[in-house]
Amino acid sequence: MPGNRGDRGTHRRPLLFTGVGSTAARGSPRAAPAVLPSDPVEQKLLFNEWVVQRWMPVSTVSNDRVALAAFDWAALRRAFEEDYRRTGGRCITPGRGAGAEEIVLFYQLRDREPMALLLSEEQPQPQLRRATRRQVWRANELVAVAMMTLADAGKERERYGERWPSLAAFLFDGTSAHVITLRSVNDDHDAFAYDDPAWPREGGSFLAPGQNSAGCRAWYLGQDLGDWVVSAIDLTRVMYGLPMPMRVMSDMEVRRAAYGRMLKEAAARMGVQPLGPVT
Repeated sequence: MPGNRGDRGTHRRPLLFTGVGSTAARGSPRAAPAVLPSDPVEQKLLFNEWVVQRWMPVSTVSNDRVALAAFDWAALRRAFEEDYRRTGGRCITPGRGAGAEEIVLFYQLRDREPMALLLSEEQPQPQLRRATRRQVWRANELVAVAMMTLADAGKERERYGERWPSLAAFLFDGTSAHVITLRSVNDDHDAFAYDDPAWPREGGSFLAPGQNSAGCRAWYLGQDLGDWVVSAIDLTRVMYGLPMPMRVMSDMEVRRAAYGRMLKEAAARMGVQPLGPVT
């Protein structure tokens, strides 16, 4: 995927983020399976791509909370299954990726609430036409937002049960764009456990050694808290953006200075300098 980390302007050609779709296209986009796979996880990933590639270009995703709450997600899933069977899978291209705006609108539809996009000022900015709610912060502040969001959720684990909160993170290393799912943060607030099931190349994860051009070196953990672990500093190197519910944005702006201090303290414990200025 083309990109220039040194260019902080607007993307002339939209970045397409991998990690939100099917693993059927390891290596490069290719034809979908002719028959819908029986694996529910694979079905879900193909459905995600169908919504972005097939439904969203000809449909409108509402920005109204009431309209979103009334949206019939089950009917959309049935439409996907019918279209997939009718076309023998030719209705989508697994592994094509999706733009930041498309992903935010997908989350807005799925979660039935208006979403905003927190973007890193160190990265080139996407063109947003339909998802207009955005704020631009420093990359280290975005990482600290993720820290505090997951740390706060971790205090109420029994309340959430199987609906344990997670947080999507958009990443860009100057060449490739990818999405991972952050699951938890450690007690020292200097590392994240995360999942990356749809990394389209062998090597396990976009953040694993040799899989990115930013020098990030995530390591494999297992499936207790998340498949992989990445340091907060490495995540800062590639942080592009975070989709967040609009209802929490005002609180985040109030706590913005605290986010920066949190990451600075974590960097000090690791014996490294945080990337970029800290409020």
